[in-house]
Amino acid sequence: MSTRPFYNASGTKSDSASHSTVTSAPARPAPTLSVEQVFRTEPIDWIKRTGPPEVHGVEGSEYHILVPLNAVPAAIWRMTFRGSSEHTSVCHPRAVRFTGGTLSFASEEDDVPAWMTYIDRWIETTNTELSVSWKRDRAQHEYAEAAADRAARIAAAMRRFAGL
Repeated sequence: MSTRPFYNASGTKSDSASHSTVTSAPARPAPTLSVEQVFRTEPIDWIKRTGPPEVHGVEGSEYHILVPLNAVPAAIWRMTFRGSSEHTSVCHPRAVRFTGGTLSFASEEDDVPAWMTYIDRWIETTNTELSVSWKRDRAQHEYAEAAADRAARIAAAMRRFAGL
């Protein structure tokens, strides 16, 4: 078992000497999407919560909670998630940590339902915000492919017509 640092609701690292040890469960691998898979995947389905929260440790009165995801979020996805403007003093997206295909946070037991409500909203908002970017990038990708195809056809025609 490995020991992980503990982060409180404000996202700061707690003093491990004053808390009990938080242990981690064996990591579950999450799929990583290739560029081709990203362009074929609907953006709203990029990241989803795939199960209920799991308690993986306790520090005083705060629980260390892990939430499984369907994939490893990309850096831009994590950055957008953490930048969400909808939060409370207890539930803040910057207090969420991502490790592989899971996210984690620390919470008092009574606040876990509120955390899960906010996490679901933050995931939905992040997917929606990035869908605009995804659609623009997809259009640019398709335009670049079409331009490359046109250039190849012109070059082939020029070679065919060179001897005329």
